[in-house]
Amino acid sequence: MVRKIFFGVLIVLMSASIFSAADAKKSVDTWRLDGSASADLPRNFRWMTDDWINDVRGREPTRDGLDDLHASASGQPSQAALKTLYDTLHEREFNAKIFIVDLRQESHGYANSLPVSWYTEHNAANAGKTAAEVERDESERLRNLRGIETTFQPLGNADKQAFKPVTIVPRFMSTERDASEQAGFTYVRFAAADMQFPAPDVVDSFVEFVASLPSNSWLHFHCQAGHGRTTTFLVMYDVMRNPQLSLEEICRRQYLLGGSNLLLEPEGNDWYAKMSRDRAKKIRLFYEFVQGTRAERIGLPWSEWLKEIKR
Repeated sequence: MVRKIFFGVLIVLMSASIFSAADAKKSVDTWRLDGSASADLPRNFRWMTDDWINDVRGREPTRDGLDDLHASASGQPSQAALKTLYDTLHEREFNAKIFIVDLRQESHGYANSLPVSWYTEHNAANAGKTAAEVERDESERLRNLRGIETTFQPLGNADKQAFKPVTIVPRFMSTERDASEQAGFTYVRFAAADMQFPAPDVVDSFVEFVASLPSNSWLHFHCQAGHGRTTTFLVMYDVMRNPQLSLEEICRRQYLLGGSNLLLEPEGNDWYAKMSRDRAKKIRLFYEFVQGTRAERIGLPWSEWLKEIKR
């Protein structure tokens, strides 16, 4: 009898453990609310011609070449904000070909004009996928949302303070590509992983893209919040356009404009610290790559160059 009771309790405990693990996993996989449906310019919007936003400590970095980058940046725009954003950029650069540079690897789009995305642990649901594969995944996910009551949750401290969860029955769905092109943008996607330096093939594609840009181009970069990935690609773009400057100068000025400090190398063995150190290392390597290409005209793609130096 005692033995039967013991095994009965054991089964209950094991079942509770299994369901708890399943619930924990389920709680991570969710539809994320990336912002409001406001038509205002997206959060963390910035021009390269802006005054410094973050505090300047010590010597100010040079602005050489910065005003001529013809670039801007922000967090994720709402569907309504895309038109506001395009009109704002077009008014400033009337004859420019305006690209919106979507840096998000995660599947995202618009549900009843709200900016939303599919979130899993470390925001890595699409790890290893190409931009084309990501776009197929997000189209299917958005299509399956239609007519299904869904709660979109803000995630992260800043988003939780800025937005409240929204429960709606989505009727109108759109990918960012479709909504951006309708607003007037030329849409381009580099599927970069959140909190990390982009994969070698993504960097190769970006370098080729920059090399092929017409002279009248304007680039608007964005990720989810407008910080890590946006700053990473702005720094790479700045390095390519202004190779005569030091990396420290370029990273510092992009930080002061409202971006992230990409050369920060926090201690610790947690995932964030490891990714930050790896990103700082690869930013330095990318600068070295551009300097070598400029001086020696080696003509190697970034991915091949990495294999050669074996670092």
